[in-house]
Order: sequence, then structure tokens, then C-alpha cells
Amino acid sequence: MRKLIKISSLLCAALFATSVTAKECSEILWSPEITQKYPNIGAMCQEVLDVNGETVVKMKADVIRMSGMNDVVLDMHLEDGSKDRVTVEDVENIKINGEYTFDQLPRGYEITMHVPEGDRFAIIEIMSDISADKIAAASTLPKTATQQGWLVIFAGVFLILGFALRRVNR
Repeated sequence: MRKLIKISSLLCAALFATSVTAKECSEILWSPEITQKYPNIGAMCQEVLDVNGETVVKMKADVIRMSGMNDVVLDMHLEDGSKDRVTVEDVENIKINGEYTFDQLPRGYEITMHVPEGDRFAIIEIMSDISADKIAAASTLPKTATQQGWLVIFAGVFLILGFALRRVNR
């Protein structure tokens, strides 16, 4: 009988604790500055989580490209299945899976990120379901590519020189 009472009290406590901390995406309050900069931020919410006592919003996005030195262009997944293109600023110190930066990711790479609720759009953590080996493979050049840009320049110069000599000899 005591075991039954202990188990039922633990079960009730667990249900109460989750119902108190659980939030819906519609309950997240964003500042006017954030909603002005990212009008669809409410629709970007996939799930609301409690991470280390802080309410964070789980969002998914596809990497499009780096824009400038510290900004990244993302296609954010909206709740209706569509995407919204946004530019996120100051991402130079953010690591994906704790290891890679945005400029090492290929176009279309899907990421999951945690953004704190409130008055700032600051990415706290980024994760990916794709393994680190695939990220490293995507960030390396194919076998037919070269990192020697001077080789391409010399080839172009010699090609132009060849056309010029042919024209002179006619």
C-alpha cells in the first residue's frame, strides 16, 4: 500500500511539474523590436523547451550563405511548412555541434537552434542531426577542384594569349 501511495504521489508531482513549466509557442512573448525585425518569429517556433531554467524556443532553419563577415542568411522553417528568409547578425562565435562555424556549412544544410524568449534574437545553441563527418566532407573541395587560384589565372592568361597570337597570325 505504501508503494502505491509513493508511486502515485511521484506521478502527480511529475505531472504537476511538467504542466507548470510547459509552454506553447503562442504563449511566447517577443519584444516589439524583435517582432519588427523578424515579423514571422511566432511562426518560426517549433517547440518551447526549458534549458537550465531558461525558456528557449526551438527553431529549424536551412543555411543559405554568409553575408558579410559576421552575418548569415537562413531560411527559417515556419509552422505551416513554408520558409522565411532572414539575416541573423553577429554569428562569428557560434559553433554548430560545438565544432563548426557557419562558413563551413554547405548551402541548404538544416540546423536546429535554441533561441531565448524575450527581447533578443540570440542563438544559444545549434545542433544538427547530420554527423560531423558529413559536415567535414561538405566543407572540403571535390577531387576535381583546386585551391591554387593562380593556376586558374595562368590558364586564363595563356588562353587569351593564344587567341591573341592566332588573331595576329591571320
